[in-house]
Amino acid sequence: LVSFNSFTDVWTMPMFFYLSGQNAYGALFRRSETRFRDERVHRLLVPALFLFVVTQSLSTLGYFAPHLVPLPVYITSYIEYARGAYTIFWPAQGWFLLYLFIYSQIFTHWFRAFHPVHNTSESTTLSCCGSTACCCTVKPFNCLTKFFCCLNFLLKPAQTPDQFISAVKWFLGGPIRLALIPGLLISLVETANNLSPYHYFLPLEIATLATLFPFFTYMVVFVLGYATVAAEKEIRHDCKLWSWTYFVTGTVLSIVKFPILRLLSGVYMQITAGLMRGFGMWLFLIGSIQLARKYLSEPKDWYRTFRIMAMPFYLIHLQIIMVIAGGAMWVPYLRTFPVMLIITTFVNIALSYLITKSGPFCYFFGLPPPNGSCLPGKQLRGFVPVLVLSGLAVILLLLANLL
Repeated sequence: LVSFNSFTDVWTMPMFFYLSGQNAYGALFRRSETRFRDERVHRLLVPALFLFVVTQSLSTLGYFAPHLVPLPVYITSYIEYARGAYTIFWPAQGWFLLYLFIYSQIFTHWFRAFHPVHNTSESTTLSCCGSTACCCTVKPFNCLTKFFCCLNFLLKPAQTPDQFISAVKWFLGGPIRLALIPGLLISLVETANNLSPYHYFLPLEIATLATLFPFFTYMVVFVLGYATVAAEKEIRHDCKLWSWTYFVTGTVLSIVKFPILRLLSGVYMQITAGLMRGFGMWLFLIGSIQLARKYLSEPKDWYRTFRIMAMPFYLIHLQIIMVIAGGAMWVPYLRTFPVMLIITTFVNIALSYLITKSGPFCYFFGLPPPNGSCLPGKQLRGFVPVLVLSGLAVILLLLANLL
């Protein structure tokens, strides 16, 4: 089980961020900058806040389950146990929503600068940072500005969508460069994260989260998703031709990572882990996605149903496990792994399907509500639910840390 988790850890969450970067490119064809930013608030920030404010409380029911390892001596009641869930703002398994929200807000202007709909010959004053005082708004661009400012891809200057595609092609054109350059970039960021002494200058809880959920690694993957779909016509041939090679190589690297790391220690282990995870992650992503497009291209009704259910399924699975396990662990036959797996999977699927059919309530799980829904409403441009949830989150944080 540990080896399987080590294998899936390499690519499961990066897949979210890579596909989200590609989705951002498609979304900008249909939305203005304001609508794009607003949609990210409703689809990403609202579910993260809802998880923290509402469903997080279900996870605290684990207090009533039998504990193989005794609880710390300072936890003498359920209230003390529940406080630990609200000492920092962390939406449990919905942490990736928070990351995606931050990425989308940071890179919106940069994405627009390299998007064929938003940066045309008629919109010559577009600034990638959104500030009229930005050096990038001064034209013509000099070579020094192009190299060091944000109008580039991997430091290769680009100020229009065509130049951006050309820069992506220059770096990623060809099967070897497509495999090595992004893989090396992700590996370097991953290795730097492994070697960063977070525990020296951050609280223990935050340092642990920063190590386990590498913010900058996933940010690079997110940007690469946008870049590869923008230049898809230029790199599509290599992806198709070498898809099986990429997929098999990425799978092998992901599988052998765990037994190899058991033989190493210290800095050598951290560097090897970064390199193997970086290359394994990237090769598996581009290979598996291309194979999925090739063999799963025919649309089916159940594809759409499961795609819609995917978000609520993931967002509630941990709470369902905690609630069911809290009671089943007291019953010998129910607490066996196969029985628990069957029960929690069935309940999760059923509840996920009900959420997709719940009308306005599905808004809190990142799904678009029906037309004319009362949520998010029209008051304050639809931001009333966000403000209410944000206020409740602040209150919970204050209560957990001050009382």
